[in-house]
Amino acid sequence: MRRLNLPSKDACFAFLLVISSAILLNINLGYKTAKGIDFIFNALFFAFILSARRMVRRLAWVLVFISAVYSITANLYGKPSILVMSSLFQTNTTEALEFVKQVTCYQMALPVVTMLIFFYLSKDRKIKNNTISCVFLVLMAGVIFVRFDREMGVRLNMFNFFQRAYTSYYSYKENMADLNSSRGLPSNWKASSVLPNGKRKNLYIVIIGESMRSDYSSLYGYPVKNMPFLEREPGDYYSQYHAAAPNTFMALPRTLAKTNPDGNIEINNNIVTLAKALHMETYWLSNQGFLGKADTPISKISIYSDHLFLLKKGSYDDSNSDDSELITPYEKILNQKKENTLVVFHLMGSHANFCDRLTRNDMIIPHREKAISCYLSTYLKADKMIEKIYTLAEQKQYHFKIMYFSDHGLSKDESSGHLTLLHNASYKQNYNIPLLVLDSSAKSRTYHDKPISALNFISFYATFLDARIESPQPFHFDDNTIFNGGQYIDHRTLAEDPPVI
Repeated sequence: MRRLNLPSKDACFAFLLVISSAILLNINLGYKTAKGIDFIFNALFFAFILSARRMVRRLAWVLVFISAVYSITANLYGKPSILVMSSLFQTNTTEALEFVKQVTCYQMALPVVTMLIFFYLSKDRKIKNNTISCVFLVLMAGVIFVRFDREMGVRLNMFNFFQRAYTSYYSYKENMADLNSSRGLPSNWKASSVLPNGKRKNLYIVIIGESMRSDYSSLYGYPVKNMPFLEREPGDYYSQYHAAAPNTFMALPRTLAKTNPDGNIEINNNIVTLAKALHMETYWLSNQGFLGKADTPISKISIYSDHLFLLKKGSYDDSNSDDSELITPYEKILNQKKENTLVVFHLMGSHANFCDRLTRNDMIIPHREKAISCYLSTYLKADKMIEKIYTLAEQKQYHFKIMYFSDHGLSKDESSGHLTLLHNASYKQNYNIPLLVLDSSAKSRTYHDKPISALNFISFYATFLDARIESPQPFHFDDNTIFNGGQYIDHRTLAEDPPVI
């Protein structure tokens, strides 16, 4: 009887290492959810290495070494992005040490294991058959051909990694050049206080929320109690405040800087520089992104502050840091006991995806729709954040004012098959947002139902600072005017989008 030629133990071991390497390479490059085609291509690549000549194996070492070095970053931040590039070029010694402290033994082991496996695979030519080598090479070329796209290039993770690294680097450089160009524009505000020194507050706090509609808040009549602190706190509450535009990118620059009817936004004449014209020390604490298409317009304003603290150096969605992490730098500011200070918080608040904004310690408000449940719960979380900011300032015996407003609203959407809330420009509620002012000396609650457009925010903000703008005078839009992304329109002409109860 003829004996079967079974694979040797070495061949089986090499095969297992090839499969392991194919999986590890995806993980090390930041692609934990890779497609099957990527595993196949990686396996062909490592199988080819088994049959390749020494020079080819040395070139392959470059890729494996890069993947091993990047693996720790990949486990923490994923694929190459503008966040990775900004961290690479801007991280200081303290932040570098914090990064190292985050690294687990598992994450340290990955690059070591990767290098050891590849060392074994490449130390000699295990398949000394040129025909087999050519077969692997042809199969690799076939996969590349199938996955080639004229616009996107080769749609394989191994190629996408280097493409993303290249585009992220140049995106980072462009964003930084854009930001640096705005630094050179000096403000020309001239302003003065309307109160004598003895009656002025020594701390002004502006809290910028995210994606919060006023009609989902119990503060404005929603039947579920999701803002208990603000419901009982003395202050001024505005029920007809309209966002300047339907999303952050368009709304906040038009809110936080002097906006003209021709569409020109004087980014240098903003809320930070106005405070500095009043000789205030300015702080900007942000849990939003710093770089990226959606973030840079607001970052251009934030960099005018004397002190800038960022939880995210890249785009807003590069990591899921919690708004509460801004309390620590805030406490440090309060402990310095400085007079005449402005602190701006820029929160993630109710940003989609709503459930991602919540931690296991946050109270969840029940609702039949999961997205609505999480959305309502983010209001409760924002209420607790405002209460914490208020209480800490009160404990330090500051005389202070706190302003809170959201950047824009949202509207119902069921296009994905389930109910949620998304950006839109077609409904009144996309622009109906909370606005309130708390004062450490306030004794009663006052409600205001006169319309206010966020396009006129600078004038409102000057009053908040107990200041008078002498020049340049802000343009006054009609208080029912909003910008819908294409033109200025009357908010009253829009359709209704009632809340989900």
